[in-house]
Amino acid sequence: MGLQNGCCAVIPMRFAMIFKGIVLAGGKSSRFGKDKALAQCEGKTLLGRAVDLLDVLRLDTVVITSDQRDYSFLSCPVEKDLIPSKGPLGGLYTACSLFPETYLLVLTCDMPLLTEEVLKQLMQNYRNSDQAAVFSIDHVLQPFPGIYKADLKRVIHDCLVSDKLSMKLFLSRIPDKRVVPGIFGLKAFQNVNRQEDLDLIH
Repeated sequence: MGLQNGCCAVIPMRFAMIFKGIVLAGGKSSRFGKDKALAQCEGKTLLGRAVDLLDVLRLDTVVITSDQRDYSFLSCPVEKDLIPSKGPLGGLYTACSLFPETYLLVLTCDMPLLTEEVLKQLMQNYRNSDQAAVFSIDHVLQPFPGIYKADLKRVIHDCLVSDKLSMKLFLSRIPDKRVVPGIFGLKAFQNVNRQEDLDLIH
């Protein structure tokens, strides 16, 4: 599956022809105290907000989670981690395994300030020669949201079997990645790890 003229389409309705949307929601939420994917933010769950964001871009969306979570209420497909308890890198491995030869636009469920404009900028900067595309904020690479080619599966598997689960380390092992300067500021990439983080957003 190639990208026309070497880059992604700039018309939102055509994004669906190129990218598959992935939401990672398999974390233990230990610092939050309960399943943070189901925590409410402005009348919607964090997980629902992430799925809706990809729906706005008309992407075919799949949620990746653990065996302990039941998100069957969602309107999109839900898949379980193929290798449990490996964090976001394990979820990414599952997505790459299930959807080979695919360009994956990957979000986590705990970034409620992420916007459609941020995702569009990432997609519009992606080239089909890139194995990945991520933002850089203050010279720090942000693994999510990120675009990852499914053929990164082998690199991810090598990290998993050696129990090197750091996304930072994984990104350093991708030679052909596009780094997109973030113009939106760090706030758009804020993660919700504790209840206090969510309270500050309301």
